[in-house]
Amino acid sequence: MVRSREKLEIVLAMMPELIAKEQKKLGLLNELYRSLAYEWAKEANVANIEIGFTYNKYLHLKRDYEKAVAANDTKFTFEGNVLLVAYAKYLLEYLDGKFARPAT
Repeated sequence: MVRSREKLEIVLAMMPELIAKEQKKLGLLNELYRSLAYEWAKEANVANIEIGFTYNKYLHLKRDYEKAVAANDTKFTFEGNVLLVAYAKYLLEYLDGKFARPAT
């Protein structure tokens, strides 16, 4: 019984370190995912798309992105341009800061 308790205490003591390592892995995987999405966009010649955003266009992009995610699509067309779902995710993160309305 004492041996099991000692093992449990050791495992519990190691948990913060294990969690930190897993969080670091997730961060690195996220960076890799962003890089791969950007490289694919460059190769597909969609990285240089210029779209001027208004609040309404932002809402339309968000709607189209959510539809693509729900359909498990990897890309979708927005205003005649092919966008990767992965790229659109980060574009929306940026635009959220510009257009998101504060909660009232």
